[in-house]
Amino acid sequence: MPVYKCKCGAKYKLPESAAGRRVRCKKCDHSFTVPKAEPEIVPLTLAPLEDTGTYAPQFQPSPDGHIPSPAPTPAEPRAAKGYMQNVLWTFLFLSKPSNLATFLVLWFLFFVAPFFFMIVSIFLSLWFAAFSFEVILNSAAGDDDIPDVGYSGDMSNEFLLPVFKWFMSWLFVMMPLVVYLIVNVVNGSISPQIMGPILFGGAGALLQMGSDPYIPALVIFGLVCWPISILCMTLGGIGSLIRIDLMALTVIRSLHGYVFTLCFLGCAIGIEWAIGSALANSGTGAGGSFSDKIIGNLARAGVNLYIDIVVLRIIGLYYRHFKNKFAWDWG
Repeated sequence: MPVYKCKCGAKYKLPESAAGRRVRCKKCDHSFTVPKAEPEIVPLTLAPLEDTGTYAPQFQPSPDGHIPSPAPTPAEPRAAKGYMQNVLWTFLFLSKPSNLATFLVLWFLFFVAPFFFMIVSIFLSLWFAAFSFEVILNSAAGDDDIPDVGYSGDMSNEFLLPVFKWFMSWLFVMMPLVVYLIVNVVNGSISPQIMGPILFGGAGALLQMGSDPYIPALVIFGLVCWPISILCMTLGGIGSLIRIDLMALTVIRSLHGYVFTLCFLGCAIGIEWAIGSALANSGTGAGGSFSDKIIGNLARAGVNLYIDIVVLRIIGLYYRHFKNKFAWDWG
């Protein structure tokens, strides 16, 4: 197998099928794209041509005088097509059998998790954070497949490190909100009981503002900053979060792509919140029958999972198609 070398000096033997994929160095945590092997150039010895004085046309006409058309140009691969084509394909990611199989496994896990102990749901949420990290990484590298649910035994690189980076990306963008809440709790302006729903309530945090307009403003600010934050953590490492100036410069350079990504993120949050509210107010809520709760949880788990994967892939596509405007060179 070909040997590839990271910038830190670490060497890896990777199969030829890994060419074009992004891999992460276990030594320095740097992500790089595996280069494609250069074709071997074999010198050819050409015999001299004999000048016959006649030249054959490029297309020989048939007996009826018809000249055949040239062979059609092969279709352009999806990776080379435009941003919108890839975004549209993202909504159809379930059309690939491998993606559909992975999705069904995840759907089942998220459906049954609430029926077990809370520790099961917590572990599944942590595992899905690592899975989401890989979804963005694959999409940014041009891979149309979502990660599988297999485990190779590398707990550090497949679970602990992605989970840590995932939550660091959220902590970074929500730090102004955390500081604001802590200061107001110390001053007695905000009850400590409200911090949990705000920090861990997802889109419901916007409803926990009471009479304080700064809370939803800081939540929205964090959501606006999160796509570039998670891309920094995914592709550049935790050190790239220090360069807030480069993050701002990147967003300004690719503003239309970033705004488009934010629109999908906002729509996803709104749809998931609307579904949760509708189910809570319908027969699938606390007062509904057991069968209604089963149907409601099944629908919510499937729709939320689909929306989450689509948004994560669109964030990766933002880097994939606008990386020439990024202030970093991540390959």
